[in-house]
Amino acid sequence: MQVVIPIGVGSNWSNNELRYCLRSISKHCKFDVEPIILADEGVSIPWLTNVVCVPITRFYPQGLEEKYGMKMYENYFDTSHKLKWFSEQDFCGDNFLWMYDDQLILQDITDVQIFDNVAVGKSRSGRKSRHDKTIIQAMDISHRERCHNGLWISESHAPRYYNKAKLQRMFRCYPFETMDVPYALYTTYRNIYYDDPKSVIMDESCRLICYYHFDDGTPHHQLPDTMGEIDDASKKYYTLNFTDKGLNATGELLKRWIISAYPDKCKYEL
Repeated sequence: MQVVIPIGVGSNWSNNELRYCLRSISKHCKFDVEPIILADEGVSIPWLTNVVCVPITRFYPQGLEEKYGMKMYENYFDTSHKLKWFSEQDFCGDNFLWMYDDQLILQDITDVQIFDNVAVGKSRSGRKSRHDKTIIQAMDISHRERCHNGLWISESHAPRYYNKAKLQRMFRCYPFETMDVPYALYTTYRNIYYDDPKSVIMDESCRLICYYHFDDGTPHHQLPDTMGEIDDASKKYYTLNFTDKGLNATGELLKRWIISAYPDKCKYEL
């Protein structure tokens, strides 16, 4: 199974996010894995080995910077470009797993399709952040395609199971390069190809992913106070997603836990 990870130049931990992501994949993915890194041109990770690492020029639509006065939605457009580029390559498998370097696998996984057809929930905040606007764009596209209101927000930050042919059709029918606001990728993909989701992250019983972002009462979101709390989460959830805030909170507690949980080099490191 190809596991594709896009990375840019913005690591605040000397690309150790990628190091521990790969260690978690090597430890817990109980199937053959072929890691593929889609890296911004100029990114150098000298310790990588046994990994396909492809340099890709960052993408931003021509003329849009002049309209906004800045590169609004730059990371959204660039990630969409990397995903589209990969789906167009002859070496892209029929199905693959799309991950980010701020994700960890916490438990053994034998069936990668646990990451297929996953939604977050149906509610949408009244905010109009950039993230919210990409979701609105995705829901508008999905509603036009499916002509019904049974749609789900699906930006879960969990690994995503994609089908090559379905992606190619999505990008052909909905070219993000021509849009002022890009669409949220997995919300669009899940809604146009699936009906009811297999897993819903906002359900209290869902154990697919926990988030170390902030603690606001949202299910599965938390900031730890002790190593024991992280240990408990690692036994309860399959995956973990973190931000720099979550990584460095409480005296870098999560960072120290990650280092202790994955101490051994894996086959993807020199």
